[in-house]
Amino acid sequence: MNDIINKCSQSVLTDEQGAACFAIAERVVNALIKHGLHISFAESCTGGLAAAHIVDVPNASYVLDASFVTYAERAKVKFVNVAEESIAEHGVVSECVALSMAKGAAAAANAEIGVGISGIAGPSGGSPEKPVGTVCFGFYFGGKAECGIPKFEISKTMHFGAAGRQAVRNAILFSKRLRSFSARTDICFELNISQLKEKKFNSSNYWRQR
Repeated sequence: MNDIINKCSQSVLTDEQGAACFAIAERVVNALIKHGLHISFAESCTGGLAAAHIVDVPNASYVLDASFVTYAERAKVKFVNVAEESIAEHGVVSECVALSMAKGAAAAANAEIGVGISGIAGPSGGSPEKPVGTVCFGFYFGGKAECGIPKFEISKTMHFGAAGRQAVRNAILFSKRLRSFSARTDICFELNISQLKEKKFNSSNYWRQR
């Protein structure tokens, strides 16, 4: 994880990093187009970075109708239907809220796939339980019967350290675990529909394999 933070500590991505992000996003867009799927994001600490990488790709309009930057708690409640009770009980940076954001984004944009990202980029706002650099992800897939793809949802918490706001936000997109997760589950960056159709993906075991 420290290697990721060090590589992403600058405020602007290097040409190599930018090209890597584009290649990942291009694979996502092309796979979504191929299977007639749509994606939507509800982002907090990343401030729209994930969606921005998608729309960098030509023909992204075929797969992304709307995405949301829900930075404040009230925005999460208003725009992606996160329950105030969930925020009060679990905190805004929690897997429960991130998953609710993902579901809400998918519903609001009428998309099959939703991604929720909520975290503490710093420099303040952390606590012993949730230090700066804590980021929660929610991934939701509503299923598509005509493709034989089942519905599933997953959430995960990751820790990127207190390396600065931009370093944390860049590291989120470069996380090896997030990228390998995406490659396996079709959700954030890469699509592999065949695994879902064949029901080879086991969400309860996935994170223990990484």
